[in-house]
Amino acid sequence: QSAQVQLEFYESLAQEPLSAAKVEAATATILACFDKMQALLSDEHPFLAGERLGCLDISVFFNVDRFLAVSKHPLKQSHPRLHAWHEQR
Repeated sequence: QSAQVQLEFYESLAQEPLSAAKVEAATATILACFDKMQALLSDEHPFLAGERLGCLDISVFFNVDRFLAVSKHPLKQSHPRLHAWHEQR
């Protein structure tokens, strides 16, 4: 996203907080992304882009971590391979 799009998003939050419906929709989108990341991870590919830690892992880690801190989502139960990846920090 461009800096302008992000700025507009945060300005809109200041004027009108997120509704429960928007939070639910965002959560569904995030969990769909978690499903895709879960599918990428395996014993042979412990990182999102293969066998080694890469930029993708680093950038995604902070977003996963932030979501888990805010939502208290049970990642270990819903996405065990993603949970193992997250715990490698």
